[in-house]
Amino acid sequence: ATGSLQQLVIIQRHGERERLLKYQNLSESGPEGGAALTAAGLKHISRVGEALRARYMTPESCGARCLVGELGRGRWAAHELHGESSALARTLGTAEVMMRSLVPPAVRGGLPIPVYSRPDADDYLLR
Repeated sequence: ATGSLQQLVIIQRHGERERLLKYQNLSESGPEGGAALTAAGLKHISRVGEALRARYMTPESCGARCLVGELGRGRWAAHELHGESSALARTLGTAEVMMRSLVPPAVRGGLPIPVYSRPDADDYLLR
């Protein structure tokens, strides 16, 4: 008997960030959200998303591992993709880059992919 991939859940940390020096007044809870993502960190997250897309969402390369549904056929379906992040700038940026690399603009007709978050006080899931 063969199975099918019904759902793919990706849980990740933010991409590589700048160093947060202990003597700085920069804090995680401040308006800046702590240390920022680096260009290398964003590039790495993009490569991870592209690899996941090739493995699970590109019919030419995923074969039996393809997700069931439109995304597994290389087509856009907003209801099949949900992104969530804590409210820090670096985690929101990481999630946005991951979503963009999973489903490139050409596939989704340039439509944005929302990334949902909640204030720290209400974030019972990620923080």
